[in-house]
Amino acid sequence: MREILVIGLTLLLASLGAARIEVLWWGKVSTFALLATFPLFLLTSQAHHTPLQGWQHLLRGFTWAIGSLGLALSWSVFFGYIRPAMAALSTGRRGRQI
Repeated sequence: MREILVIGLTLLLASLGAARIEVLWWGKVSTFALLATFPLFLLTSQAHHTPLQGWQHLLRGFTWAIGSLGLALSWSVFFGYIRPAMAALSTGRRGRQI
């Protein structure tokens, strides 16, 4: 859902003539956290429904923590783009008026 909102708002800002927005460092961190959880969840799953080993239980808890923090951070960063987006919109429009 978040990515659909990001795409839609990016297209809207571009159509309104906004200037380029720099990527936030925390956005990169949240993306890394979310992308890291996928292979970690694969490591903590068992084929043929065999019981998990001890290290897999520990890793699964750690993976849930990383994924949860990454998801919360990604939404926080999403709302953190409001101020830069508004500045980019006014800068882009001001640059086109000259």
